[in-house]
Amino acid sequence: LSEFILKIDKLKETLCKNGYSLSGDEELKLTINAKSYGYKGDEIAHILRDNNIECEFADPDFVVLMLTPAMKDSDLIKIEKSLLDIEKKCEITDTSPEVVKPKKVMSVRDAMLSLSQTVSVNDSVGKIIATPNISCPPAVPIIVSGEKVDEDVLSVFEYYSISECDVVIE
Repeated sequence: LSEFILKIDKLKETLCKNGYSLSGDEELKLTINAKSYGYKGDEIAHILRDNNIECEFADPDFVVLMLTPAMKDSDLIKIEKSLLDIEKKCEITDTSPEVVKPKKVMSVRDAMLSLSQTVSVNDSVGKIIATPNISCPPAVPIIVSGEKVDEDVLSVFEYYSISECDVVIE
């Protein structure tokens, strides 16, 4: 494990020297701030997938790769080459919309145990969330069970490409 972590550290150093910005301090994760390299995280994940590299997580802001000592040196070289083959573009400066805390109108328990239906996020404004939408545990949910969807929540759903949500049937 110690030897593998040294290889990951070298990979991270190489990426940083070539314009990538990395986040986090988990030794076995490679977390790329995609927008600083001129791409959305989903775009880099798609490029990597085309090179048979599957990311653990991707959203508009980040790409995360989980690395394991079971990987061969050739796997790390493939990741490095695939990332370095991506042409750096101008930084993307837009940020995720900020959510003002949604209004709680029902307990979490009551919302989760209520009858619910899946609706388009565009049809969810004014409705109560039955179950939260999260993209990858331990992600923080945008809105939790029992809170009412408003326009601020809708803009965050759209930013993260969430197209449906479960709402309480009233």
